[in-house]
Amino acid sequence: MNINKIVQSKVIIVIIVAIFELAFLAGAFNLGVRVGYHKARFSYAWGEYYDRNFGGPRRGIFGAPEGPAFGRSAFEGPAFMNAHGIFGSVIKIDGDTVIIKGADNMERVILISGETQINKFKGTLRKEDLKVNDKIIVIGDPNEQGQIIAKFIRVMP
Repeated sequence: MNINKIVQSKVIIVIIVAIFELAFLAGAFNLGVRVGYHKARFSYAWGEYYDRNFGGPRRGIFGAPEGPAFGRSAFEGPAFMNAHGIFGSVIKIDGDTVIIKGADNMERVILISGETQINKFKGTLRKEDLKVNDKIIVIGDPNEQGQIIAKFIRVMP
């Protein structure tokens, strides 16, 4: 038997190519399983630590009773999370900057942009319509200075 004839035969070449293709597919499948495992593990851990991720209450969302029947409004106490927003009273307005005193007596700086939507009931307000002592809910993104860049402001009645 001549080794050159065996190596050059089409059957052997097809078998070798098939083996390499199977090895490649097995490697791709293994990589997909590993990526899926890590994504699932991350999602599970993220869900487990949801409260910490969003600055939630230390005892969890269901840690303490809330609402007027328990002497608190729905926006006070441990169940109201304010990592990307705050509820409080306006204490100062200076152009595009609003300073709010939250339920925890901490003052937060809110930045209003041209894209900020301000609502009261079903109507839309302008930033000039905000007044000191207004109770507002602010939702936005924190910046590096700890200020909240407001995306939405709801003036409470």
